[in-house]
Amino acid sequence: MNKLIGVAIWGYSSHVKRRYLPAIKKNKRLNLVGILSRKRSNVSDIDISSKITIWEDSKQMLDSPLVDIVIIATPIGLHASQCIETIKAGKHVLCEKPLTCNLEDTKKILEMANNNALIVGEGFMYLYHPMFNAVRKFVNSVSAKSSMSCNIKFGIPKLEQPGFRNYQDLCGGAFWDVGSYIFSAIIELFGLLNLKIDSFSLIKEPKAEVDNAGIAILSNESKNLRIYAEWSINSSYRNEIDIWTDQGSIFADRFFSKPENYDAEISYCDIFGSKRTFILGKDEQFSLMLDNFLTMLTDDEKSLNEQRRIIQTAQLMNDVLNVK
Repeated sequence: MNKLIGVAIWGYSSHVKRRYLPAIKKNKRLNLVGILSRKRSNVSDIDISSKITIWEDSKQMLDSPLVDIVIIATPIGLHASQCIETIKAGKHVLCEKPLTCNLEDTKKILEMANNNALIVGEGFMYLYHPMFNAVRKFVNSVSAKSSMSCNIKFGIPKLEQPGFRNYQDLCGGAFWDVGSYIFSAIIELFGLLNLKIDSFSLIKEPKAEVDNAGIAILSNESKNLRIYAEWSINSSYRNEIDIWTDQGSIFADRFFSKPENYDAEISYCDIFGSKRTFILGKDEQFSLMLDNFLTMLTDDEKSLNEQRRIIQTAQLMNDVLNVK
């Protein structure tokens, strides 16, 4: 019998409860060793008779020989220091998106991981769902001479308890929280090479520390590609991608975030507008992400591909923020 891989979770939120815990429990290769939370009262719902350890100090968690992987699910502004601390302790890292909000920090973390033969993953769970694979397959099937227009939107309503999202020092704001999804998708579908940033703007409410929405227009003239991206944390809900070419089009709703047991579907239109809709099923993208991360532990090619995507997404977001 193969030894189970020990995993610890750094941070305990409703998101962790709803998505990570069920995915870990379902995975036959993982054993949840424990959870690190600043306050023991935050984890009062954990069954005290279970074998799950509750830590209040990171050193206790990272010193545990039972922990092989740490899932970091804390505010974005804390990711860099926590990733570095975890890597120094000799543990693999799966970090909630984005890995950091600073390009140099991202580079440093990946370099440290490589030097210590450790794996770093970034929690863009939608990348492992059949919906994303279908969209990528469509993009790759389009002739290089064809024109392509991509409209991509991700917006969520104002939250009653926004937490870190309202604070600049924790990398709050729409750009990092939801815009990061959009830029990761752009990298995976279209790549960074020769991508021009034609327009970019952030929107702030009066007296707010952080942005609440943003718009970007990107293009690649040699590929006849135009990308229109919008994101928001104070809007009605939108979560979609629409790609239009002279060979047809594809549309996917719930492209990024999907509820549990969501019966995903995708729509194609031919050049005359005739529509076909395909049901993709109820795959759980957090479970698929964990499976992919575990594969990276022994698959160098997958690990290198993850590093490429992480650094290129960080580079694109850095370029967008610094566009003149």
